[in-house]
Parts: sequence; structure tokens; C-alpha cells
Amino acid sequence: MGNRGRWGEGMADLTVDPAGANTGGISPGLLFGAGYPTGEGVSSNRSPGANQWGLDFYTGHACRLSITNTGGVGIGVTDPGAGARLGVAGNVVLDNTALFGFGNTGEWITSERHAEQGDNLYGLSLATGHATRLTITNSGNVGIGTTTPGQTLTVQGVIESTVGGIKYPDGTVQTSAIVQGPKGLVGDQGAPGMLGKKGPPGISLKSFAACGPIQCGLICDQVLAEQSGPCSVTSQTGSCTNAAGYCCVCTA
Repeated sequence: MGNRGRWGEGMADLTVDPAGANTGGISPGLLFGAGYPTGEGVSSNRSPGANQWGLDFYTGHACRLSITNTGGVGIGVTDPGAGARLGVAGNVVLDNTALFGFGNTGEWITSERHAEQGDNLYGLSLATGHATRLTITNSGNVGIGTTTPGQTLTVQGVIESTVGGIKYPDGTVQTSAIVQGPKGLVGDQGAPGMLGKKGPPGISLKSFAACGPIQCGLICDQVLAEQSGPCSVTSQTGSCTNAAGYCCVCTA
């Protein structure tokens, strides 16, 4: 078919490389430009090797995109990997959002590229159920439940630790919310207590000679102390024992 020819309805199939001679290069294949000097074309490797029975798309004499016989797509690679639907050798640049699934369930990863889009410019936002769940700011702060984390990690909601506890900068690990604090300062000394009731006078040990004879069974005129009998009293002037009455010690 010439450069100005046409291919249309009612014409026989166009067969490229009918002999199956392609072994993994651009030719034999569907080539563009006389002699394909700039290297644009589509070919299919018909021999064992990279992307056998797939399609390879060329520009500049280099394979840029491959579609495997099983439906995988490789960009920059001829094999996207076992079971992979898309393999890319290089960076994938998204202007804004990567959506997941064909349904309207609301899972995405997005990066705001314009100031008017929101409050996480040049950061990353991860969403499920049409709501942002996790935010990574351009400065590295992470927010869970908030799109404006002010610290390395900011959580809006309850934090649950099921095992291990929480480790603090000093290396200590807290596994319980109940922590005994340090002992407090000793308080001031209290006021002195009330004085007790004054007791009775003690017994004078004066000489019995100055009192005269010991009186047994009687109440002395000048009594310092009395003891209920039986008792025994001895003095310089004698002694007496009273089994039933009183023994009196008299003062001078």
C-alpha cells in the first residue's frame, strides 16, 4: 500500500509481519515514514522473549509502551510484572488526584497544586468514603482526622494503644493512665496540743519526827495524802499497821 493509499471496509485484513519474523525490535512492523528514519512504529514480537505476542509502541527507535498478551500495560518496560495491570519505569505525574475503582465509593489520593483548592498546598491527602482521613503536609506534619496538623502528628479523636503503651522522649513507657506522682512536700508543723488536767500534789517525804506520833485509823489534821488500807507506816517515833482504816502522813 502506497503513501497515499487507503484501507477501508470491504478490503482484506491488513497483516503485518505475516512471516512472524519479528524477534523483538521495531521491524518487521507497522512503520511510519519512508524508511522510518525517526523511528515511529508498532510491532509484535513473534519469537520467545520479551513481550511475546504482545504489542510494542516505538518512538525515536525505542520501545515506549508495551501491551502484553494478557492485557498488562508497561510504560518504559516491556513486562509490567506478573499479575500487574500497569507497570511504569519512571515517575507518574498527576496534576491533582488518583481515584480508585470504577464505582462512586470515594477513595482517592490527591495533592493540591493551587492555593485556592484548599489548606494542604503541595501536600498529600488520603480519602475514603468521600472524606479526607489522613493528611501529610508539605513540611512533614501528619494529621489524622484533621487537614491542618500543627505538630509532627496531630490526631482529632481517640488514640488507642492495645499493647505496649506510649513511649516518651525520656525513654519511659507509660502503659496505664494511672501514674503515681512524686511524694509531696512535708507540711508545716501543727500547733501544740492542749495541756492535760493538772494532777494531785505528790506525797511529801518529810521527817515523821516533825509530825509527832503516826496516827492510824484517823484523819490527820494536816493531811498531805491518804491511802486506803491495808497499809503500814514506819517513822522515827514508831510504826503501826491498819488493815481496815487509813494510814496518814502528816505535814509539819
